[in-house]
Amino acid sequence: MNKAIFKQINTYTAFISFFLGLFYIFQEGTLTKFVGCIWFLSCMLNVFIAYRRAKKQQISTGHEADKKERMMTNKKAKLVIVGAILLIIMWSILLFFGVKWVASRFFPPDNLYRSSTASATGNTIKIDEHYSVVTTNGKASYLWFIEDGENPVTLDEHVNKLNYDDNYIIIQTVTKNFDSLLFKKYNYSIVNKTTQKVDRFSKKNDFLAECQKRNIDVELKIKEEFDWY
Repeated sequence: MNKAIFKQINTYTAFISFFLGLFYIFQEGTLTKFVGCIWFLSCMLNVFIAYRRAKKQQISTGHEADKKERMMTNKKAKLVIVGAILLIIMWSILLFFGVKWVASRFFPPDNLYRSSTASATGNTIKIDEHYSVVTTNGKASYLWFIEDGENPVTLDEHVNKLNYDDNYIIIQTVTKNFDSLLFKKYNYSIVNKTTQKVDRFSKKNDFLAECQKRNIDVELKIKEEFDWY
């Protein structure tokens, strides 16, 4: 039976699906983890198909497994079923978070303001009288500083997430693969509201450590979670 399984194309498809699942599950973001679970589900399905095909081939050639081997096969089948159930549970959990991801972007809560002229590709998030995040198209989103009616100064570009407290603004910006849903590269910034000084970080752990050092308790949020003007 074991040799017959490795003769099935689905066995190798399962291996590919498994490694793709591993790759996606460790990427940042709920959507990528959701995709990873889909690949894991595909892996389990292909394992099951390979097992059924191998068993049919064994029966057709008249080489029935002995009692001990049949017992081992039944145990393996049960393990496959248990694994599939666990995967479905994990998939359901991530589906729940995936629905939340979609809802937060396309169905904002009633307490969020949306100007009649604002859209996902054109809006302004007002942080205070001097700072705002201005989105002008699907890719361009800027952190601006404006001093008493003067021309705006761009402190950061390609803003993807943000938040702020009384002293600081924290930003996540896209630096690479702007059009990709799964493979964007990010940088992180901390802006001092008083001095306009911007500290940038290429690694998220370094950024989070600096936030903790400065007692910044807010977390990064997507732009859809703010009022749009």
